Amino acid sequence: MAVQPPLAMAIAGPCWPAVGRALSSPSGLRSSGHTPSRGQPKRGEQSGHRPVRLALAAAGAGAARAAAAAVEAPPVERRARRRRTRSRQPPQPEEESTAQQQEEEEEAPAKASEDSESQEIFFKPYPAHLRQGQLTSGLQSGQLLVGELRQMLNSRTLGVVYVPDAGEFLISGQNAMNRAVDGDIVIIEKLRASEAKRGRRPELKAKALKDGNDVVVMMGKPAAKIVAIKKRSQREVGGTIYSIDALEEKRELLRKTKGVEQDDCLFIPADSRFPDMLVKAAPEQYEDQRVTVILNTWQQFCPYPRARFSRKLGKTGDVEVETEMILLEFNVKDEPFTEEVLSCLPPEDFAPSAEDFKGRMDFRDVCVFSIDPPGCEDVDDALSCEELDNGNFRIGVHIADVTRFVKPDTELDREGAERSTSVYLVNKRVDMLPKLLTTEICSLRFDGKDHLTFSAVFELTPDAEMVSAQFNKAVIRSRGALSYKEAQERLDSDPADDQSEVTVAIRNLWALAQKLRSNRIEDGALNLESGELKFELDSENQTAVNVFQYETYDTNRLIEEFMLLANRRVAEEISGCWEKTSVLRRHPPPKEESMDDLVTLLDAYGIKDFKHATNKELQKSLDTVDKPDDPFFNRLVRILSTRCMEPARYFCTGDRELEKGEWAHFGLAMDHYTHFTSPIRRYADVLVHRLLAASQGFEEVPTVLRSPQEIKDACEHMNIKHRNAQYADRSSVKLHQYQLFQDRGPTVAEGVIMRVVPEGISVAIEEYGAEGTAKLSGQNWLIILDKQTAYGRPRTKFEGINMKVFDRVVVSIEADLQDLSHRELRFTQLG
Repeated sequence: MAVQPPLAMAIAGPCWPAVGRALSSPSGLRSSGHTPSRGQPKRGEQSGHRPVRLALAAAGAGAARAAAAAVEAPPVERRARRRRTRSRQPPQPEEESTAQQQEEEEEAPAKASEDSESQEIFFKPYPAHLRQGQLTSGLQSGQLLVGELRQMLNSRTLGVVYVPDAGEFLISGQNAMNRAVDGDIVIIEKLRASEAKRGRRPELKAKALKDGNDVVVMMGKPAAKIVAIKKRSQREVGGTIYSIDALEEKRELLRKTKGVEQDDCLFIPADSRFPDMLVKAAPEQYEDQRVTVILNTWQQFCPYPRARFSRKLGKTGDVEVETEMILLEFNVKDEPFTEEVLSCLPPEDFAPSAEDFKGRMDFRDVCVFSIDPPGCEDVDDALSCEELDNGNFRIGVHIADVTRFVKPDTELDREGAERSTSVYLVNKRVDMLPKLLTTEICSLRFDGKDHLTFSAVFELTPDAEMVSAQFNKAVIRSRGALSYKEAQERLDSDPADDQSEVTVAIRNLWALAQKLRSNRIEDGALNLESGELKFELDSENQTAVNVFQYETYDTNRLIEEFMLLANRRVAEEISGCWEKTSVLRRHPPPKEESMDDLVTLLDAYGIKDFKHATNKELQKSLDTVDKPDDPFFNRLVRILSTRCMEPARYFCTGDRELEKGEWAHFGLAMDHYTHFTSPIRRYADVLVHRLLAASQGFEEVPTVLRSPQEIKDACEHMNIKHRNAQYADRSSVKLHQYQLFQDRGPTVAEGVIMRVVPEGISVAIEEYGAEGTAKLSGQNWLIILDKQTAYGRPRTKFEGINMKVFDRVVVSIEADLQDLSHRELRFTQLG
């Protein structure tokens, strides 16, 4: 179901901004963390890499010690670090390191040595890229592979390279990344088992609970290193330009760094996957401004790449400017549709003709209606429910017939394929297709007009047993458009007071939906909740003035069940007809290692024997740990469970890397699943509509859908765009949370400890859907990670106080006003 925020109210999901929804729609939880800096190598440790000497003249031993302290100050990998007006430490590549050390390799400083006369800074060069002859030979032999780098959110040293026909390879560590950035086309060399073992990162399990299933999906992948960059992505990167002279703590070091010129400025990106960059600019023109740059070159012997200025976006902190930054960060295309695309559209006064009605089922005399979030404009789906003479029910799941207007091999189709999904932010919607289609012609609105659909029609018994299923092009005329709340009021009304056809249909559908849901749970479907927030926005500047938990109703679950039913049956239909060229959606079971850290947390809390080998076993464990008097605890355990899972992904049934047993959707407990019900906002559904139409003999199979490799590539592109849309959604939530607390000032709230970490406690606040780390001073607290407990030290005011995982605590939340560019919240433990 699509979400379209009205002017003053917006629904934003997820409430927890860092966990990707592992099932069929976005959701998530973000956490911030920080690990101590890794140690630095000794001079000459890395074989074959000659250190580059950078000298700093010292006025005396005291000045030298001060400079050394500044250089060796521990860096912080997470985006939550406060930059104020200082830059990150120059990165330092390493040959190898321990897993704990690799965590902070991203921003490792140069090695400092001190003598009586001067202090010297040594930057160890990056590995040299292979020469053309070596690349040609390696590619021909298959020793080297070409693919696209995709970095993990919030990390410069962790990512995967997707290689067509070979899958994904883990890139871990700064040397392995070797100056490549997200989106670059790179050449990789697979690592030997011994090399891969050195680069493995056991702490990925812990990061999975913090950063969500983006980390989980990397576990177990073959490791590789980047040996050349074939093509830079040339994407715009948003951030802020600073004069080097204004960076007090880094000015001297930057001036002495090889490759930094007198008139250089430092660009600090908002997207922490990208490094700080050198750029030629007049900094006084860009004070408190957001700008974009494009990375040009990155020399082996310089810690900073060089970029060129692209454009100025506007004032830092302005909601429209920050929203544009979010779209840039996650590569969301928000440009007007071209004339070539618009020329493919029907006229604005389009109405279905007699020709359109040929061969279609006619539902215009049937009670068809829609249930959506309030203010929804892009209505993908509608329902009908008719009681038959034999006591069964004929259910119609009517989906907008987008492929009637989006034809293969047109500019409109190519544009939809490139965008792949509509993107929903708190204050903005970015459409996959032009609005004439999304909110007018295709939208199944309650407007008294005829609308064309692709309908899944089921006959169900009163016990929701399937008697028959058929798929037809159809025409409908909606008789009602309700919000979930309005539909719930009808469902709860006294039958004696309301016997209208829409209300009766809702009651019958709900009775069937409960049985469908019960059957799914019995089959092993997981009940994993995800919170969403509803923001009240200022009508003029679109900033948040209030935030609420988004309330769900039985009618939300009613719609969910019938969408799942249609998606499942369509998946079975197309995969039975097109065994090698169908587009389905799979959700792998969680890896054992990804669940270990959650089991450890629960064990520290006293919950033993948390089993998760199968979906039925996991659901039983989740039900067992439920506390009837603490629904927030129950939700948190489910959120943490979701984080341990890989995300659901589109795939081609002809993918040779997948066995048929791997097609299943773990979370939904379905052997076959796809997306059919939202073609207005998801391109995957457009492809599925075409496959389904061909399976029913309505249309020919488009040429592109006859090639398993082309479908596989399309699925990979859709997976990337879907993930980016989720990230953009979460960042939009984070932006509006930040602005809300910026206006409110420090706010006291109760939270729950989700994890005890080396620097403090990670806390989730239900009221505001926020999560962050409240730092604890080592002078006042003794932190025992194995017990997931922080103990107040003797002879301090905290003596006798213990805080452990899942305890409730009181914290203060406030916007970090010293770092407007990163929109971070600061948490302080109060009691």
